[in-house]
Amino acid sequence: MGSRRTRWEAIGEGEPRRLRLVRWVFSLLLLLVLFRASAIQVWHREKWKDLAELQYRQRVKLIAKRGMIYDRNMNVLAMDLPVFSLAADPDQVESVEDVASTLAKLLGGEKDTYRSLLEKDGRRFVWLERSIGEEQKEKIFEPKIPGLIPVWERKRVHLYEGLARQVLGITNGEHRGVGGIEQAMNAILRGQNGWAIYQRDGLNRGFSSLDYPVAQPKDGRHVVLTLDHAYQTIVEEEVERGVVRHKAGSGSAILMDPFTGEVMAMASVVGRRRRVGELDFGEMMKNQAVQFGFEPGSTFKIVTAAAALEEGVFEPGSLIHCENGVYRLAGHTIHDDNRSYAWLTFSQVLENSSNIGIAKVGRQLGKKVLYKYAQNFGFGNKTGVGLPGEVGGILRPVYYWTDLSLASISFGQEVSVTALQLACMTSVVANGGELLKPQLLRRVLEENGSERVTFSREVIRRVISEKTAGKLRTILENVVRDGNGCEAAVKGIRVAGKTGTAQKSVPGFQGYLPDAYVSSFVGFWPAEAPLFVLVVVLDEPRKMYWGSKSAAPIFSRVVERMMGIPVAPRIPENEKRKQGKEKGFVFSGLEENAGSEAPRDAKNIWTNDSPHHVPGLVGLSLREALQRLAERKIEAWVEGNGRVVRQDPAPGRKIVPGMVCRLVCEEG
Repeated sequence: MGSRRTRWEAIGEGEPRRLRLVRWVFSLLLLLVLFRASAIQVWHREKWKDLAELQYRQRVKLIAKRGMIYDRNMNVLAMDLPVFSLAADPDQVESVEDVASTLAKLLGGEKDTYRSLLEKDGRRFVWLERSIGEEQKEKIFEPKIPGLIPVWERKRVHLYEGLARQVLGITNGEHRGVGGIEQAMNAILRGQNGWAIYQRDGLNRGFSSLDYPVAQPKDGRHVVLTLDHAYQTIVEEEVERGVVRHKAGSGSAILMDPFTGEVMAMASVVGRRRRVGELDFGEMMKNQAVQFGFEPGSTFKIVTAAAALEEGVFEPGSLIHCENGVYRLAGHTIHDDNRSYAWLTFSQVLENSSNIGIAKVGRQLGKKVLYKYAQNFGFGNKTGVGLPGEVGGILRPVYYWTDLSLASISFGQEVSVTALQLACMTSVVANGGELLKPQLLRRVLEENGSERVTFSREVIRRVISEKTAGKLRTILENVVRDGNGCEAAVKGIRVAGKTGTAQKSVPGFQGYLPDAYVSSFVGFWPAEAPLFVLVVVLDEPRKMYWGSKSAAPIFSRVVERMMGIPVAPRIPENEKRKQGKEKGFVFSGLEENAGSEAPRDAKNIWTNDSPHHVPGLVGLSLREALQRLAERKIEAWVEGNGRVVRQDPAPGRKIVPGMVCRLVCEEG
């Protein structure tokens, strides 16, 4: 019987080559895995940590509330309202077709538009609709459609609709100011956005956590303007009426306090279409009062007359020969608008607006003197009112002047001005000779209403003496009473002023445009103790283009309407500050409206007057309701338009921070 031999061989000595290769490959792979893990966990840990956090953590911006804009009487002109917008995460939408159909039905948009927005192309956030109503929001989110995201936003509203649109400006989609005060004061109004960290679970649902920090938004500060909404309404309505009546391309007006420089109304109205189709956005938002430069015509004769009286070259009774209507100078002929005068007094030269007479006054003054006074009145430089887009006009250096230029500038040609510059010029005469910086801002308020900055009267320079200003006031009163400014007269009040009619030139066109004029009137009242300065300008009126027949009647109608409004007494700034320290700052909104349909039961009487309780708003107009809520720092959620028919919370509820009042409004 043979024995079977078992053979044991040492591993490694007879190991096949391929086994050794596999061993080295696996060893190399293990080293690569360890190296990669070290790179992720050690060397590049912050990068991968941030990417990982995006899977379950999200930083969300907390939008700050933009500050309010008030008029001088603390009426709210612009404010924020909370609104809902609709967005979506396309990756979470289960059925694009169904969701697009639902949105088209509920929101009234196009199904194809929603379908294209919801297509899965890698985006995690897309806007579907901005500013949707509460009723639409409830219908959309009641079925809990996966992928739809409600977004809380803020919408800027003007409580007086288009009133002072060009002065206030607007905000864009990013809630930044565009034009006007919104742009000029954007840094103050916008506040500072905050942020919060939200976690996400496995179903992509967001929730907050106390473990993560939160930076609360800092709301913007409030701005109080010098505008008066009642005066602004009157001026805008009358300028618009004049633009329509005289078929003008546009019109503007400035109402100013001559002793403080405060602008109480600034109107800019676009009229006749300059081209086929609707006006573009830029033209609608252009503030003609500070952005439109034009030759002033005869209103500039005030500068020439002031210089002559101040320098002692002429007196109101000095005689000037007006060449019977035709005056040859430097190879050119100067006319007196189809009229002829022989001898006129200095005062009559302005009353009858004689170009020849004032040209002779200018020759007596000389180029350097007239140029100095034109500069001192503020022409050729921006006024510093602070509105974006302001132009400084054109006043060429004196070494460019010819003899003909001296005569032309004397009666308002070869020089460009703005309506605001004319208002500042007229204020010099009305206030006794001082050029003031025009003021559009009164105060900047903290979010709680306390004063932060107060803007006060700022004198730039003395231009003429009080004696000279007094003589000019008398002459300009005669212009309205006996001269070509008679259309500006108002029964029962002494008005002083000057008309202006100038041919229009534009860049790129040599000479003047045919049949194109700029008509104006500058004035103040009452002449014996001026309270108001008003400048009215019409650009290219097609019907009765003379300033005496177009701009002057607008001036008269504004004065007539303003006579019925009580004038608040002037209080010196130091006295205002003293009163503020004693009483503290209190919002002083609209007075009780005698014609209001709001119920006046005993409860509403005291709640409406209490700053600590929700007022009764049912029956009020939406504007009045928003005004009262704004005074008490209560947010508003609005449904519909017209008068308030329901409110929640009810009147008498104690106001708590962050309170939101729901207003339901109906027309009728």
